Amino acid sequence: MRFGKLDFSPGLWPSVITLVVLGILIALGLWQLDRATQKRILLAGYTVDPNATVVQLEPDLQSVTDLRYKFASATGYYDAKHQFLLDNRTSHGRAGYHVLTPFKLRESQVAVLVNRGWIPMGVSRAELPDPDVATQRRTIEGRIKQPLADSFMLGDEQPRQRWPYRIQRIETERLATELGIRCCPSYFCSTVNSRMVMSGTGIHCRSGRSVTSAMRCNGLAWR
Repeated sequence: MRFGKLDFSPGLWPSVITLVVLGILIALGLWQLDRATQKRILLAGYTVDPNATVVQLEPDLQSVTDLRYKFASATGYYDAKHQFLLDNRTSHGRAGYHVLTPFKLRESQVAVLVNRGWIPMGVSRAELPDPDVATQRRTIEGRIKQPLADSFMLGDEQPRQRWPYRIQRIETERLATELGIRCCPSYFCSTVNSRMVMSGTGIHCRSGRSVTSAMRCNGLAWR
């Protein structure tokens, strides 16, 4: 290939390396655009009236379609033995995870995933942190969020070895299968009445609002 008097003839390996690097840069650019979209959606949802009635989550909750970003309350127990670490999360420039802990509603085998906040990665990616949480019965409050269906993933997820499991995307149906219980299709973002993993990582609810019961039906009707 000639450009004027210049003869441009790249070899095979330089061409291959250039294409690989270009593909990686494009993937990272799409990931950044996806994160920006998520943040815009998140900020729009947080304009919900903070004085609104708190929704009470129950094991027979039917639908969360109209409950996104609403304040909610739930009573039950944390399952500290089966937690997920949501990968590729940063805080003040440090790499880490968001801790997702199943919260079993009352005495049922139905759970809602609770995002308890951010923790640092640790010494290396090969050594996963194992965050602790008390398992006594409690009532928690937070905001309801629904996972984005097409969030970007940096490669395939690694095979599961031992708990906690590292994940790149919140897919409640698949995670429920791994837990062996039913899970709400939404998840909690931060809590009030249980200790956050690290302070300043989530949205806290104010107390003093009235509580209303959520819609009821069997879990198969969740959408």
